[in-house]
Amino acid sequence: MKKFLLRFLLGVFVFFSFFVGSRNEIMAAVPAYLQSRDSYSTGYVSSRNVTFTNAVANGNLVIVAVSAYRAENSPVINSVTDNKGNVYTKISQVPVIPSGADHISLWYANNVVGGSSFRVTSTPSQPSYVSIAIHEYLGLGAVDQVRGANGSGASSDTGITSPTLGGNELVFGAIMHLSFGNPSATAGTGFTIRRKLTNRTSYQSLVTEDRSVVSTGEGFKATLAWGSSVPWQGIVAVLRSSDTPTPTPSPTPTPTPTPTPTPTPSPTPSHTNPRSASCGSRTTSSLHVVDCGQAVSIIFTE
Repeated sequence: MKKFLLRFLLGVFVFFSFFVGSRNEIMAAVPAYLQSRDSYSTGYVSSRNVTFTNAVANGNLVIVAVSAYRAENSPVINSVTDNKGNVYTKISQVPVIPSGADHISLWYANNVVGGSSFRVTSTPSQPSYVSIAIHEYLGLGAVDQVRGANGSGASSDTGITSPTLGGNELVFGAIMHLSFGNPSATAGTGFTIRRKLTNRTSYQSLVTEDRSVVSTGEGFKATLAWGSSVPWQGIVAVLRSSDTPTPTPSPTPTPTPTPTPTPTPSPTPSHTNPRSASCGSRTTSSLHVVDCGQAVSIIFTE
């Protein structure tokens, strides 16, 4: 009875360990949205910052969307920084070559040093209207694909990215309208709006949205419906799960060297005396004479 009970308890322990381990692996493989905040200026500023409400966990990923407006010339966001010393990489910007009065860009920092009072600052090239939206995610790694676009109409469509390289990814969209109004904004199919600043009569507009996807090898886009026809600019980025390794390019095969053929040695010419064939001989009773034309050999015989 004791042996049976021991085996039963051991089996339960093994099953529970396997179940919990598998569940943790599944949970870790799916990216998760944790929190976001936004901030905007109502006039020209040299920088704009915003602080997360809750502490940011070490190792997570922070995505930052920034829009800017300057009537005199093209504004550009030169940098995004935080008070924890993390390094932010620009994912993309629209227009790619700055032109006009409006500009939108997308940045991220991976595997961050977290903590409370996590403050993010964006700095434009010149004083501008600036709106900034920050987002914390669990389980995200590097950027997989990205695409930007601009247009005009009652809906925004960034266009489809190149095929993705991994599954369990996050599609993140950042879109702004350029009209001096306050149109409504509705998330695209499958998306959830995270931050929404639409009243461009008071500040620079900026809307962010995301969705999780599990398929591999597809392209994705970000769409958004406006309450009226407006000019717009937008970016979509697909970010890989932190469990998805960065693909290693196939090594270039090393060509097999062609062996150098070993030359066949030329035959050594025979140094046969050409006159040897014409040698004659005669024998007397005591001599044997070999006559080869130029030389005569005399051999004594008994």
